[in-house]
Amino acid sequence: MDKIDKNLTEAIIPYVEENCSVSKDKADKAFAGLSMGGYTTVSEALKSPDQFGYYGIFTPNFGCLDIMDAATEKELAKLKDADGFYEVSGIADDGLGKQDRYKTIFGIRRYLTDHGANLAFDIKDGAHDWGLWRDALTTFAKDHLWKMEKTS
Repeated sequence: MDKIDKNLTEAIIPYVEENCSVSKDKADKAFAGLSMGGYTTVSEALKSPDQFGYYGIFTPNFGCLDIMDAATEKELAKLKDADGFYEVSGIADDGLGKQDRYKTIFGIRRYLTDHGANLAFDIKDGAHDWGLWRDALTTFAKDHLWKMEKTS
C-alpha cells in the first residue's frame, strides 16, 4: 500500500492539479474504490487524510481490518476530520471468499464510528459485482458528496 500511496500523493495528484482545472481543497475531492479498491480507500484515509474530504468504500475486501488493526491512534484519530465516509456492501457479497464478510463489513464500520468518522453505512440488495458497484457510486455521488447550496 505504501507504493500506491506514494504514487498517488507524489505523482497522480500533483499531475492532475498541475494539468487540469481542479480544486486543491480536500473538501472538494473524493476517493472511492470497489473490492480491493475499497481496501485502498481505507488505506488512503489513514495514510493521507489531508488529501480527500470524502471516501467511498464499496464492498471492501478482508484486508481492511488488517490495516485498521495496524493503524496508529494518531492515524485513527484523523478519520473524524474527513467530511464523510460511505461504506456499502451487498447482502450476497461473496468477494471475501471464506472470510467472515460480516466481521469485515461491521469491523470497518466499528473502527470508523468509534473514531468519530461521519459514516453513512448501507447494505444493498446485491453481490460483489458491477451491478452493486454502479448503484453504490450513484448513491455516493447523489446523496453523500458536495451538498449544493441554494443561491438566489
